[in-house]
Amino acid sequence: MTGANMPRCLQRGALFDLRKANLTKANLEGADLEEADLVGADLVKANLRKANLRNANLEGANLRMANLEGADLRDAKLKEAKLRGAKVKGANLEGSILARVDFLEGANLREVNLVRADLRNANLREVNLSDANLREVNLVRANLRMANLVRSNLRNANLEGANLGEATLEGADLNMANLKGAILGGADLSGADLTGADLTEIDLVNADWVIIDPKDIEQLKKAVSGKPLEKINEESPETLLKAINLDKAILDDKLKDVLKTKIEELLERPDSDIDREYLERILTTVSQQNQ
Repeated sequence: MTGANMPRCLQRGALFDLRKANLTKANLEGADLEEADLVGADLVKANLRKANLRNANLEGANLRMANLEGADLRDAKLKEAKLRGAKVKGANLEGSILARVDFLEGANLREVNLVRADLRNANLREVNLSDANLREVNLVRANLRMANLVRSNLRNANLEGANLGEATLEGADLNMANLKGAILGGADLSGADLTGADLTEIDLVNADWVIIDPKDIEQLKKAVSGKPLEKINEESPETLLKAINLDKAILDDKLKDVLKTKIEELLERPDSDIDREYLERILTTVSQQNQ
C-alpha cells in the first residue's frame, strides 16, 4: 500500500488490524482510524493530517517525516514510536503514551496539546515546545536539554530527574510541578512561576540563577542568560539578576546553602555592581524559605 491514496473517511473497524503494514507515503488525510491497531506499521512520510487516531495503537510505528498536523491522537499509544521529522503542529496528544519516543533534535511541537501525556524517558533535546500545553504531563527522566519551553504550561507536571540543562523556560508556568532531582544547570527560568514547585535535590551544576522575592521582579532591567552567578559582576552595571518567582517553593537545605553561599560571596566583593540592599533582601528570602 506504499503511496496509497486512502479515502478521507474510513469505516471504523474496517482497519482493525494494520500491524506492521507498509503505509509509506500513504494519503490518510482526515481518515477515521480510531482504535486502529498500527503496531510496528511503516508510516514514513504518510499524510495523516487531521486524521482521527484517538485510542489508536501506534507502538513502535515508524512515523518519520509523517504529517500529523491537526491530528487527533488523544489517548493514543505511541510508546517507542519513531517521530523524527514528523510534523505535529496543532496535534492533540492529550493523554497519549509517548514513553521512550525519539523526536528529531529541534523538532517543532509549538502549541501542541500534551495534557497528561506520558513522555517518560523521551528524547526531546532541542525540541520547540513553546506555548505548549504540558499540564500534568509525565516527563520523568526525559531529555529536554536545550529545549524551548517558553510560556509553556507545565502546571502539576512531573519532571523528576529530567534533564533541563540549558533549556529555556522563560515565562513558563511550573506551578506545583515536580522538579525533584532535575538538572537545571544553565537553564533560563526568567519570569517562570515555580509557586509550590518541588525543587529538592535539583542539580545546580553551572546554574546561573538565584531565588528572588517576587516583589523585586519589577526592578530588574535585564535577565542574565547562560552566565554563572559568580561572573555577574564582570558584566555591565545595568545587568541584574534573573527574575524567578519561587514564592512558597519547596527547597531542601542543600539548595538553600548553595544559593546563600553564592549571594554571600557577591556581598563580600567590594566591586559589586549590584545594590547591596537588593542582595540582602534576596538573601533574607532564601533564608526564610520553608521555615
